[in-house]
Amino acid sequence: MLRLGGRLSYTEYGSFYIINNLVQINKMNILFVCTGNICRSPMAEGYFNFLCSDLGKSYKAESAGIYTENNLSASQNAVSAMLDLDIDISNHKSRRITETIVNNADLIIVMTKSHKKALISYFHIDSSRIFLLHKFDGLDKDVFDPYGGDLKTYKVCFNDMKKALDNLFLDVDKF
Repeated sequence: MLRLGGRLSYTEYGSFYIINNLVQINKMNILFVCTGNICRSPMAEGYFNFLCSDLGKSYKAESAGIYTENNLSASQNAVSAMLDLDIDISNHKSRRITETIVNNADLIIVMTKSHKKALISYFHIDSSRIFLLHKFDGLDKDVFDPYGGDLKTYKVCFNDMKKALDNLFLDVDKF
């Protein structure tokens, strides 16, 4: 047990803390990264958080883009593709990736090999924390960018990611 400031004390038990007799579970933070943070990574974030809430897991997914502006809305076709699955990402706002965002992530999932190279180069991240999404479905390929495509293109993109996202969800405890 450790005392903080006289009245606050906590004890760590693996993945959770007991703070003044209240249990606080440490959530694993998963960061999905793509180029603009308006198509692929918001769909991945929305679906992963849906799985977590639906199945009672204490993970938290976020997303960011390497080459984007802050506060752009998710593309309308990304929103529509996810609404077909009863997942609402309409409130999503893009974020340009920063060192703080990277440092707050326990696990970083990128859409392309070039995203991984860029993150390692820009932020000097240990490559053991960064994975290509398709690693989780046994493929060594990039997730194609649906930007500018029609709704069908976005649905195809999401379906391309779905198996890997499902497998990541099942395996995330291993990290």
